[in-house]
Amino acid sequence: MLACNSKEPENIEVISMEELMGDGAAKSFDSTHVTIDSITVESSNLTNLISDLINDYDTVSSNKNHAFDRYGFNTYKKVKFIGKQNASNGKTNRVKPKADFYIYNFSDSVKLNNAFYNWLDCFGDDCNEVKLNQNIENVKSTPSFTLVYDTTLISIEYLCENDWKSFQNCIIKQYGENYRYLINVECGGPLKWK
Repeated sequence: MLACNSKEPENIEVISMEELMGDGAAKSFDSTHVTIDSITVESSNLTNLISDLINDYDTVSSNKNHAFDRYGFNTYKKVKFIGKQNASNGKTNRVKPKADFYIYNFSDSVKLNNAFYNWLDCFGDDCNEVKLNQNIENVKSTPSFTLVYDTTLISIEYLCENDWKSFQNCIIKQYGENYRYLINVECGGPLKWK
């Protein structure tokens, strides 16, 4: 018995992709080529960023979790930048500045937007809603710097003991000024959109 129809099942004709597109078209389409190209470009940008910052920061692979780990991205990279020079944080005399760099690539802007808007719905340690382009004076969150492009999201979480402006400028220089959104959460909580 069929759930929606009491008729006997009919023979269904199945058309293969080769019949639909022709023999040569199905064989010439190679989706891995597109993925490899975007991974190559991403690796090149990250390599160049590390090269730009090599005098001031050492790098190691990071396995620290980020809120975007739970969304449907295609590729990601996580790198920890560790300052070569100590900086003061007010509690102890000197500590090494550290920043966790996350980059997530999505297959299209719709998937990135879905992940980004979900993240804004539950932002920070208290899971507060953040509205687009609306600054918030007090937000309980790790200091961070986030850039949202069409299919790429970059987020940097850092400790407060360092002036991160030149670090942020290097990231923008490497990945471009064509971002759609820039969110800066400063030490102590103000969240600002640029």
